[in-house]
Amino acid sequence: MKNFPFKIWSKGLTFYLVCVMALAGCGNKVKDASYCADLGSPEFWRKINTVDAHNEQDTIIGNFTGNGQDSLFVVCDTTKEEADGCFYIQSNNKEIPRLNLIGIYNAPPKLVNEGDLDGNGTCEVGYLPTWNNSQWRYYCIFTLVNYQWRYLVNGEYLDTPEWFRHSGVEIAEKGPRKGQVLIHYVYEGPNESCTMRMAEIRDTIVIPTYSEIDD
Repeated sequence: MKNFPFKIWSKGLTFYLVCVMALAGCGNKVKDASYCADLGSPEFWRKINTVDAHNEQDTIIGNFTGNGQDSLFVVCDTTKEEADGCFYIQSNNKEIPRLNLIGIYNAPPKLVNEGDLDGNGTCEVGYLPTWNNSQWRYYCIFTLVNYQWRYLVNGEYLDTPEWFRHSGVEIAEKGPRKGQVLIHYVYEGPNESCTMRMAEIRDTIVIPTYSEIDD
C-alpha cells in the first residue's frame, strides 16, 4: 500500500475529469442541476467511500487482543493541516497503539469489526480509505500481533472498484479452515478465449501474511 494517495490519484484521474466537466456544465442545463448538487453532498462522498455489505461504524467493540473486549474508535487530530493525515484508530485500552488512517473530512474513515477471520481467537479490523476522487479503493484488514498492528493479508485482490463495493458482497470472510481467509475480489481482464474483456466477482482463499505496516 505504499504511495497509496498516488495510486488513488492515478486510477481516479478519469473520474475526477468527469466531475470537473459535470460541474462546469452546472447552470447551463436545468436537468444537470440536481446531479451537480449531488457531487458536493455528504451522501455523494459517502457513496463512493463505502462498502454496502459492511457494517461501518465510528466505534467498534471486540476481542482484538485475545484478552477481553476493547473498543476502537476513529479520532481526528484537528491540528493537522491535511485531512488525509489527521485520522487515527484509537482505543480505550492504552496498550493498543494508535494507527494512522487515510481519509477526507467529507467522508471520515469508518471501522468494520471483521470478526475472527483467521481463527486465532482475535477479531480483525477492516477499513476503507476515503478520498475525494477515483472509484478505486484498497480495503485494509488489520490485526494485532503482540500489541502491534499488522496487515492480516495484503494483495491486489483487495483493490476494489466502486461497482463491486455496491454489489452487496463482503470483501473478506472466515476461511473454511483455521489459518485461512476467504476473499471475494474482482477480476477484470480477457475471458478464457481472449475474445472479449470481462469483469466478475471471484473467490480466493489466502493464508494470512501478518505483514508489517511500513507505509
